[in-house]
Amino acid sequence: MQLATMTNIFRQLPNQEKPLDDIECIKRAYDIGFKVFDFSVTSIGKGASRMCDDDWEQYIDNLGNQAKKLGVTFNQSHIPFKSGFDYRWGSEEEKDYFMKMTKRSIIATKRLGATNTVIHPVTEGIKTEGEIKASIALNHEFHSQTIEWCFKNNINVNYENLPQYGPKRRFGATHSDLIHLVKSYNDNRIGICWDLGHGNMNMFDQTIALRAISPYFRMIHVHDNHGERDEHLLPYQGTIDWIKIMHTLKEINYNGDFTLEVITNSNFPNALKDQIASSIFEVGTYLVGLANK
Repeated sequence: MQLATMTNIFRQLPNQEKPLDDIECIKRAYDIGFKVFDFSVTSIGKGASRMCDDDWEQYIDNLGNQAKKLGVTFNQSHIPFKSGFDYRWGSEEEKDYFMKMTKRSIIATKRLGATNTVIHPVTEGIKTEGEIKASIALNHEFHSQTIEWCFKNNINVNYENLPQYGPKRRFGATHSDLIHLVKSYNDNRIGICWDLGHGNMNMFDQTIALRAISPYFRMIHVHDNHGERDEHLLPYQGTIDWIKIMHTLKEINYNGDFTLEVITNSNFPNALKDQIASSIFEVGTYLVGLANK
């Protein structure tokens, strides 16, 4: 198991300053010790990422060249996702822009050499309420173009478990939802990404889920919270039992990367970000060491 981090570990700056680009992010993360990265394209609003710019292809080539120069690799990506319970588009323009950015992110994933990406399941709560079969059918329809693009670029697709907010049932919040969804495709190119922070909001003992999903388990997102909000804290800053998690990952022979999705660094000024990122690296190294013993 290798330690990895999202490329946005440095990207966000406080006070609405212009975000750092990923070329600088991976260089600074490499200097701290990171060698494996998850290319994150979750922010696609205007000015939120260099992926939104017209010269995005040149930017990705430059990012790839920087990675080769440093000797680091991209293990996976996180492409754009539709948030909230309502899967409907506000307009054709919204849909077209989202799909344009999704296609860009898939092309970028391939160019950077990654072979796995993450998508979020959607919930059928408009026509029906809480019907698993209806939500499975909706996901096949909603993600059909995205999955087709991924397969054409030799990229595996992994559905991520989602946090449960409020009383309304959210499809994909349980491991059983994801298992039913993945099995419905009958295609080993589709698997599961388990998000430990989301899982901590939904269940008391995530080790049950980790054991259940093990045949389809290819990716993991690592962060902590207190069980109520999706805080994306550094491990040990919340309520997750990390010793139990790491022992279970070892028990089920999880052989994917251990990818940190921590946003703690977003709140710090640029002058302090390297120091905070170094602490994130040390905590991640410690946890991976527990599973690799």
